[in-house]
Amino acid sequence: MSTEIVDLVCGRCQTVVTLSIDLDAYHAWENGMLIQDAFPTYTINEREMIMTRTCGDCWDDMWDNETEEEFAAGVFE
Repeated sequence: MSTEIVDLVCGRCQTVVTLSIDLDAYHAWENGMLIQDAFPTYTINEREMIMTRTCGDCWDDMWDNETEEEFAAGVFE
């Protein structure tokens, strides 16, 4: 297993998250594996940083006012 230490920077607040990325898992995700299957031990926030470069606090700020029903229906203010 080959790993690489990466610093991921949130695009909104510039928070830096440092992760040890399993390169085989990363390539599997890039090729269509669900991120939760590729990185089952990572937290939701860590996986979100990999996917969107958005930290957990900023994600919460962006979606805090949306209900699950609005989110599922694609209704955003």
